[in-house]
Amino acid sequence: LIPFWTLGYLMVGGSCASVLQQGLNGVLWAYPAVFMFFFVLPRGLAMALGLVLLLSVTAASTVSLGLPLASRIFMSLGFVLIMINVVLNVVGDLQRALVAQAITDPLTGAYNRRHFEERQREELAYALRHQTDLSLIMLDIDHFKRVNDTWGHPAGDAVIRHVAQVTPAQLRSEDVFARYGGEEFVVLLRATDLKGAVRVAERIRSSIEALSARFEGRALPATVSGGCASLSEGGERSGAAWMRRADERLYRAKDSGRNRIVGGPRPGD
Repeated sequence: LIPFWTLGYLMVGGSCASVLQQGLNGVLWAYPAVFMFFFVLPRGLAMALGLVLLLSVTAASTVSLGLPLASRIFMSLGFVLIMINVVLNVVGDLQRALVAQAITDPLTGAYNRRHFEERQREELAYALRHQTDLSLIMLDIDHFKRVNDTWGHPAGDAVIRHVAQVTPAQLRSEDVFARYGGEEFVVLLRATDLKGAVRVAERIRSSIEALSARFEGRALPATVSGGCASLSEGGERSGAAWMRRADERLYRAKDSGRNRIVGGPRPGD
């Protein structure tokens, strides 16, 4: 099979030959060629071929039709190249916006639960295949219902946004932070054992406690409780079992007084 970029150069040569043989009618073949380049080839290569076509057709038009008409053909074909790139930029921006809407939580800007579950499957498969560790932190805002009941749901939203703004500063770029639902958040830590996960969770907890959320000029103290689990602990290594361990430890943190992290099994388990 002939690579399409090679056919692209043949199309450039054919367009020039058409201009030399057919004059103005031959110029018309250049326009579908430009669109074909951008439909089939990577954008950079398509742009390069488009510029080669523009210059080549302009040169052939100068010989066949004279400089004044060749100048207008140059401007017309150049305008088509510019507009194709403008449309591709707009479409690309829309695609990126749609992807962002599909994977992020609109209130916080953190990843949403669906994206987290996709990444969890990927990271879990990678860790099992390459025999590396992977840890999970589950966080829950303490006394969140009390905030809503006392100050209203907008205040509760402010506390949720506060947690989502403070937490990423304690994480690496490869870590996955998501809003799991309501006032719950989750963090995936690649190549991190249980002790490392507890250290990260403690940093998150202390930073949230140190900085109050703000709502209508009022400081709203916020704390979180958390549970940590790691693949290296042993036992069932499915995603569901892993989540259950972290969730059970989160509720132990709640039962033990809140504003704390639990990162291990119960004594005797």
